Amino acid sequence: MKRIWVVGPVLALAAMLLFSSGCNPVAATPGGRIFASGQGHGGAIARSTMGGPWGSEGMACANCHGNGGKGTPVGPDISRAVLGVSHTITHKPSAGSAVPQPVTEGPWTAQQTVAVVRTGMTPEGNRLGGRMPRWRLDAQDASALAGFLAGLK
Repeated sequence: MKRIWVVGPVLALAAMLLFSSGCNPVAATPGGRIFASGQGHGGAIARSTMGGPWGSEGMACANCHGNGGKGTPVGPDISRAVLGVSHTITHKPSAGSAVPQPVTEGPWTAQQTVAVVRTGMTPEGNRLGGRMPRWRLDAQDASALAGFLAGLK
């Protein structure tokens, strides 16, 4: 029994040190680093001129979509459990756009999801709202991000 009391505080201290030192297990891979910090192989990933004012250079996907991609009040769930199947979503409107209606999309591959991140256009031809930044991902960062997104359950 005493061991349980010792192990619990030791694990809690180790977890506290891990996260307070800036080590994020999501960022352990190149794609995870992009998702968690907005940092690609060449540094901060730039936002393109498309999209709304919400993005900036090096802004992390996790800021809006959550650490596990499960969504927040700002950004929808982008896990494979949602994007990897047919799903219904209402894209947020851009300034001056009509009130959006729910649409059915998917399933999307991780590569298609990265294309949406780059262009703001879904495979079905629906335009994302202005709140979603579009990112200038080179081939290496796009491949890394696609690999990471494929693993979001």
